[in-house]
Amino acid sequence: MRLIHNAKAVAVGVLIAVFAKDIASNAAHNYLVESFLGAEGLKVAIFLPEKYQQWPKMDVRVELAEKLDDSGSLSCLHVLPISPEYQITSVLDDGTKLCCSVEGGSVYVPILAREDSTEYFCGHYPNQQVVRVMK
Repeated sequence: MRLIHNAKAVAVGVLIAVFAKDIASNAAHNYLVESFLGAEGLKVAIFLPEKYQQWPKMDVRVELAEKLDDSGSLSCLHVLPISPEYQITSVLDDGTKLCCSVEGGSVYVPILAREDSTEYFCGHYPNQQVVRVMK
């Protein structure tokens, strides 16, 4: 009887640990996006899944796809990596190369439109990346 009780306790502990990790990762990601968008302070909404967030988003398959550079080669020269400061590329299922780290194939990412550029928050915590495209 004691063995069954211990097994149940371990199973509950494992479930709590798995969900706590997911909740913490989601909250960290949401906090970073809110900071990227210029929001200050903590909000209860950071614990909500991303699909319930009201962030401005854009499909990046056009703006962040490789483009022809001056030499006639496809490159990511039009995309300036902000954080981290090195270029990361992703390849979609259809073979399209994006000049940003997209996670899980999600091509709709939070954006921050500025007067002279647009910034994109790609990926998901802890593998996020911010890039800029000049207008």
